[in-house]
Amino acid sequence: MWLAGFWTWRNDRYEWMAGHWELPPSLGSVWVAPRWEQHDNAYKFYEGYWN
Repeated sequence: MWLAGFWTWRNDRYEWMAGHWELPPSLGSVWVAPRWEQHDNAYKFYEGYWN
């Protein structure tokens, strides 16, 4: 499955994490993509994971 690239915050700066191919851990697994969500006046980053 293709996992798209995304921006993340590392080492006090934004870094681009390149997309890549990955095999799901088990049949029927679904990828939940990483995302940024706004909470009040700030944004919080949520890592991607297999569900």
